[in-house]
Amino acid sequence: MRTGRPTTGTDVYAFGVFMLEVSCGRKLFEPRAEPEEVVLADWTINRWENGDIVEAASERIIQDHDKGQLELVLKLGVLCSHQAEEVRPDMATVVKILDGVSELPDNVLDIVRTEKMGKWYETYGSVLGTDMTTESAGNLTITERLTSVGR
Repeated sequence: MRTGRPTTGTDVYAFGVFMLEVSCGRKLFEPRAEPEEVVLADWTINRWENGDIVEAASERIIQDHDKGQLELVLKLGVLCSHQAEEVRPDMATVVKILDGVSELPDNVLDIVRTEKMGKWYETYGSVLGTDMTTESAGNLTITERLTSVGR
């Protein structure tokens, strides 16, 4: 993102923002909103931490769609639009999750909250069953082995 050139990571980010904007019926930034609602991804995470991520969605979307599917789209939107590219899944994984072939791990909120990647490796590397390094993290994808931990 810093080069101004599109990458697969920026494509995933844009898709995540798209999922959030469509589901929530608002733009990524709402400068006139309440302070905790200015940034869409942060506001969605706040709703998630308070126990009901679906509250972030627009009323029309909530009425017209299955809440379980809406919850999945919102969580995946937050994950895909994470500020750290290393945290974002690749598009193949996103499609598998949306198709129901793979699932988000139970600890996805912890992953989204992670600000320092080093701590993420220390905490979740054992779940992946691999020795992770900062150098290898750029190639990290959520796989069946990770998602088999449960939903």
